[in-house]
Amino acid sequence: MASVVEEEEEEESRSSIDLNNLNGHFSIQDFLDYLGGAKLRFSERTSPKNFTVFSNPEEEEDDSHRPPTVKSKIGAALESIDFWHLWAILAQFWTPVRVGNGSRLLLKTTDQPFGMTNLLRGLCSYRKFCLSYSYVAYGDEDAGEEQEQEQEQEPEFRRQVKGPPSRVFLTGLPEYSPNIEFYSTEEFPMKDDAISRQIRYYLAVPVFGPGSHDCIGVLELLWRPYDPFHMYKLAYLVGLVSSALEEEELRTSDYNCHFDMENDLANSSTGFRHAFSKIQKALTMVCKRHKLPFAQTWTPSSDENYIGKVMSTTKKGSYLSDRKYSLLKEACMNLQLMKGQGVVWRALLCQNSCFCKDTSQLKITDYSFSHVAKILGLTSSFAICLQSNHTGDDIYVLELFLPNYKTRDPQILLDTLLSTLKQHLKSFKIISGQKLGKELYVEVLRVSEEDDELDSFVICRTAGSGSLGLEAQGSKDDSMLNQHFLSRQPSIFDRLQDVEGLLMEDDDINIGGNILDPEEGGNSDTQVGKKSRHSVLEFDEIDRNVLEKYSAMRLIDAARHLNMSRSTFKRKCRKNGIPSWRPKRNKGTTSNKSIHDHEKHITEHGLQQGSSPGKFAAEGTTSNPCRLPESSTSSIMTIKAEYGEEDVIKFGLPFSSTMTDLEKEVTSRLKLEMGSIKIRYKDEDDEWILVTLDNDLRAMESMGKTIVRLKIDSKSSSK
Repeated sequence: MASVVEEEEEEESRSSIDLNNLNGHFSIQDFLDYLGGAKLRFSERTSPKNFTVFSNPEEEEDDSHRPPTVKSKIGAALESIDFWHLWAILAQFWTPVRVGNGSRLLLKTTDQPFGMTNLLRGLCSYRKFCLSYSYVAYGDEDAGEEQEQEQEQEPEFRRQVKGPPSRVFLTGLPEYSPNIEFYSTEEFPMKDDAISRQIRYYLAVPVFGPGSHDCIGVLELLWRPYDPFHMYKLAYLVGLVSSALEEEELRTSDYNCHFDMENDLANSSTGFRHAFSKIQKALTMVCKRHKLPFAQTWTPSSDENYIGKVMSTTKKGSYLSDRKYSLLKEACMNLQLMKGQGVVWRALLCQNSCFCKDTSQLKITDYSFSHVAKILGLTSSFAICLQSNHTGDDIYVLELFLPNYKTRDPQILLDTLLSTLKQHLKSFKIISGQKLGKELYVEVLRVSEEDDELDSFVICRTAGSGSLGLEAQGSKDDSMLNQHFLSRQPSIFDRLQDVEGLLMEDDDINIGGNILDPEEGGNSDTQVGKKSRHSVLEFDEIDRNVLEKYSAMRLIDAARHLNMSRSTFKRKCRKNGIPSWRPKRNKGTTSNKSIHDHEKHITEHGLQQGSSPGKFAAEGTTSNPCRLPESSTSSIMTIKAEYGEEDVIKFGLPFSSTMTDLEKEVTSRLKLEMGSIKIRYKDEDDEWILVTLDNDLRAMESMGKTIVRLKIDSKSSSK
């Protein structure tokens, strides 16, 4: 093994030299000498930008498990491609090799055809670097003595990793990234080596033989743009590679040849085309009204061999607010979505809908297009699974990317989206059977296991009022949720600079009004929600006297008159000593006695099952909202407190607790002395606020969060 170590040290020394003058060029002979005097056959170049293909002279191949013509076919396919539009690209083929007793399968690129444009030193260096690596298709990277024997016998086996070629070989689906930096080292172990050589883009495609479902290798393309801000069309690139391989009776996907959604749509029934036409109009209206950047429609494969394995999309049934989103659209059209990935598959599997707060933070193994979403600045996404009354069992999964409103709770936006979809998709229903717009179960796709997101929630509309009801389901950390869950949304109108645009949006939505489909004509019966921009008050100017002027109104109507969301209005009431809102039937101001009597009634009897969460907001109003879970009627908030770097405690705290109660609970659990600690809570701006008075506890409650995070410090250590 000493010789192997010496070779590795020598190679590391050479690698540091390789990184000098990355933009320099090799002549063909200098490049061959750089590779150690390798005897390679190369294609003739007619211009400096032509794609030069290198391959070993024909020789008897030692890999009996694959046809002997694969190498020559790959070489011929590469020679037929001229990547003239790419300034610098490396294309190399990874072939499977069984090692040891046959229980392990590695992918190697040694002795396989490859090609480059311009022979840039950076790309040449990366090609040489790859010769000392192999990707593990299956079997462990570390196989003990067996691996040591392989390393001694063949140099290319001495470094074994799992990466993109491994995944592409096993799944039979391509993998694409517009920026290699978005990979984690675990996902792409050679990432830093590629970045150090100024490589940015990545595409790996599987290669299949004629009439076979078995992948016979992976064609890997890595390139760097002449203009770092230019996005090359993925569709054109995939088309070049696919056409070249097809000429050699090879293909790039086991799915494309069986499932072409564009062709299926063109040859489909009138009902199917009509459904897509309705979806197209609905998505256009939804995106324009609610300022969504991008939306599209997915359908499962109709081929009996691939049902439940992949989903595809098409140009139909989509909306792009900007041409830049065509990068994502092209990626989705050319690279199918594998089973279980993203909000689309989760919505299909739960037969309802799914939400993710930041799709761009998902691993590429969890969502194939996460890197594309990240480079475009797309974050929150939502998918809903629908069926049309006119097309039987056909499934349509609508994927919508939401605007990046930091101050807006997505649950409020989803409610308004549902209202708009209902208006324009009257002949559609949720696949689970519910009517669109009545009640919606939303599964939450967490970005990471550490997230405190709910597992799911339910959005529903109270009949006749259009008010929003939210029901929590299965929080990761919560054993109990409190009745304040209904007001956990942050304010939409907390920042005045956001008010104007959001008021325009609500004017279009007319929440609670009878909005008719523009295609069917007619006017709305009501104009609920219209506001004058001149009546907007400063948030701090609204005190108890102002609030009491609206005491005869329902909570939702009072909030609208003050240009607030329901959650902001509730929070403002609590800060001004109004713990709950109960409109008076007679004129006059709301008395403290009526408020406290009503609060006592709620505490003693709780909300009746099936009653509206706004029942105490409007007497005499008939409604049929979603049922609140029993835990939501609890008057306990969940506290998660950190002490030092390792200690974390979690407990429930009644909303009626005082500062002393909180300190007693914390000190008893941490076995500390009363008066020896400082307590801070994280507010809505992610700042740590010192808790010193009972009013600070009320401020914690007013955030409306299901979990309140605290940080505990020793007074002696914090001095």
